[in-house]
Amino acid sequence: TFDSTRGFPGEGPKQLVVTTANITSAGSIKQLDLDRSSLWCIQEHRLTDENTTAIRYTLKNQGWCTYMAPSLATTTSTSGRVGFIWQPNITLACEPQSLVKGRLALIIIKTARWGNINICSLYGHTGNKSATMNTKLFEYLMGHAMVSKNLFAGGGDWNIGL
Repeated sequence: TFDSTRGFPGEGPKQLVVTTANITSAGSIKQLDLDRSSLWCIQEHRLTDENTTAIRYTLKNQGWCTYMAPSLATTTSTSGRVGFIWQPNITLACEPQSLVKGRLALIIIKTARWGNINICSLYGHTGNKSATMNTKLFEYLMGHAMVSKNLFAGGGDWNIGL
């Protein structure tokens, strides 16, 4: 039977959609169709600190929140930055954080139905043919997920050759 206090089908909250994007492959954050997702896990954006501030300002004016973790400095450039872009209607349990500099970031969202959900953005090590560094990164991610006892999802660019 119909209950007028519960609304009609489709009137509830929008579905949460989580998407991952390697920005070097995409070309630029500006080339993403941000409206296709509620929360973006970002890898390899290579933004400098100045550019991070500029893109944060631009995205805020477009109605988005951002977190871009610190990058790894190399002899020639910056590498490995990870982060998140999300819609402001998503409630966070705490500030996003960098778990492994330049490689692994965590955002924890609050949901009414499922409680807190941990979402990780991971960018694997390149040039690691045996994949031992990426295996350690994955084990760290899984250990962190299991200790928290929250639901979790991980997205990213693993950089493992076959």
